[in-house]
Amino acid sequence: MESKDLVVINGQLCSKDVALLIIEKVLPTVLLVVAEKVKDRRTNDEVKEAATTVVEAAISAISLKSLVAPKS
Repeated sequence: MESKDLVVINGQLCSKDVALLIIEKVLPTVLLVVAEKVKDRRTNDEVKEAATTVVEAAISAISLKSLVAPKS
């Protein structure tokens, strides 16, 4: 893997493929969480915390999966 194929997400070095997977899978979920919190009239801090938690959990799960997945 060349260095130009790597990106840093949340302080972790990952491939562009993993970054795209994170964006593709996580963004819709984050938007749903934020929409629900806003609909429930939560504070800005609660909305931000919920979105951050979803993103961090997804990044950790996807990064871990990419580390243990068999290489093709």
